[in-house]
Amino acid sequence: IDELYNYESQYPSLCKVYDLTTWYGLPPTCEGRHLYAIKISDNVATDEDEPNFLMVGAHHARAVVTPVICNNSIKQFTTQYGVDPVITAAVDNYEIWIAPIWNADGYAYMFNYDNMWRKNRAPPDGVDLNRNYPFGWNSAGGGSTNPYDETYKGPSAASEPETQTMMVFGNDRHFAKVLDYHSYGREVLYAYVSLSHPFTSFLQSEAVRLSNAVGYGGSIRLASANGENYQWHLAYNGSYANLIETHTSFQPT
Repeated sequence: IDELYNYESQYPSLCKVYDLTTWYGLPPTCEGRHLYAIKISDNVATDEDEPNFLMVGAHHARAVVTPVICNNSIKQFTTQYGVDPVITAAVDNYEIWIAPIWNADGYAYMFNYDNMWRKNRAPPDGVDLNRNYPFGWNSAGGGSTNPYDETYKGPSAASEPETQTMMVFGNDRHFAKVLDYHSYGREVLYAYVSLSHPFTSFLQSEAVRLSNAVGYGGSIRLASANGENYQWHLAYNGSYANLIETHTSFQPT
């Protein structure tokens, strides 16, 4: 959070930090934390008629490389604005939103108590936030119904404040493009599991293009389950949305 505000302070014409919990008047996390995102745009104080892009990290607490990627992206969009023509064009033509840590409670617990913790901290043993989204929650490809499983999908669809916040955020901004970073793997995930999409072949070909662009050699696969964040954006708002599994371990040296 301090780092986000440091960028806002250094680049006030490009960056604005939003406490989304307060901004939308939503409940905080189980342990009372708020969720944050930084907006990057050439006219950051204005809600311009431009496509909105979302990058989000750490739906799963142990994926510690993902906030690093998000923070590095913020660094590139700010320090290279006006220097790199591709970055300058992206900032000029999009409203870019980056949320480095979506599972704030689980992230803190992972650092302090259990470095392989995945879920949030809802009783009795946490909910897998990337199985809690409504689309496909009840499908055969949904998460586990056992509260003690790592992939427990929660007692009901969108039961968690983190999920609710993302849905309000997404329905407000109608993101044209979404990248949801996870670890680990080196592949791009697309579409659904056990559910069909009329553009599955297109989504597959685009996932290959994205995989090549990020250096993963065209490696792709279908989603791990339904009820995932990027699938909700795809299904409900027509977002060009993918999940990227990055790196080769949960916690690189």
